[in-house]
Amino acid sequence: MAILLTNDDGIDAMGLTVLARALNGLDELFTVAPDGNRSGVSHSITFDRPLRITPHPENGTGKRVSVDGTPADSVRFGLQHYVNERPSLVVSGINSGLNVGVNVFHSGTAAAAREAAFHGINSIAFSIDYSAVPHWDTAARFARQITEIALSMVQEAGGENGIHASFCLNVNIPDLAYAQVKGVRMTRHGKSGFVDIFSQNQTNERDEFFPKGEWRMHDDEQDTDALVVRNGAVSITPLQIDLTDSVGFEKISSFFSRLEDET
Repeated sequence: MAILLTNDDGIDAMGLTVLARALNGLDELFTVAPDGNRSGVSHSITFDRPLRITPHPENGTGKRVSVDGTPADSVRFGLQHYVNERPSLVVSGINSGLNVGVNVFHSGTAAAAREAAFHGINSIAFSIDYSAVPHWDTAARFARQITEIALSMVQEAGGENGIHASFCLNVNIPDLAYAQVKGVRMTRHGKSGFVDIFSQNQTNERDEFFPKGEWRMHDDEQDTDALVVRNGAVSITPLQIDLTDSVGFEKISSFFSRLEDET
């Protein structure tokens, strides 16, 4: 079996190096990542030009190439043309900065994991709270532990224990020393995120607006991702591809029933 590694911070990012070293020895590792920082590109893909692939030294953690595209491009190329066999997992990260709440929709890290799910591959996205010098050792230990459990889930899928055969996990780690982390919690996807604030700069040619997001906590439920990490625990949120509003489906449908009857 093999594990495909990727990220959105680029092939040379510290988080990806830490991840590869942490998972080394669990399975054969293959790395396909963007050739530079692609943070915030979400699930964008390249379709109007060819992708250029650049090989990189293995550094003791398996084969490595970069792609002059997005995180989703990296996963698509890796699954179709680079990994020798269908991988057991796609693991994305470790992102420098949390991907909780609405950030999940903007995140290239989370998008890479979703792209794997599109192809029926189990996946994990890892992120650590941002600081000038993150506790990479803490992130590495939790990445190893969680990936080991995920691999056991893959191996037991469909067996007597009835393990869920498909998963896409969004994992967020507080920026704390390992001994200070207050455990691991299963969480729901919350609503917290950045509020757009633009500062204006007038030039001779045009007005320029610089985005400066301000973080706002909108969750008060104890089992949401942002609040759990803020309280010092690791958050694990199972994501799904189906974005249908199952709660509002029936109510909204009643408003459009007349159109359905007429057509």
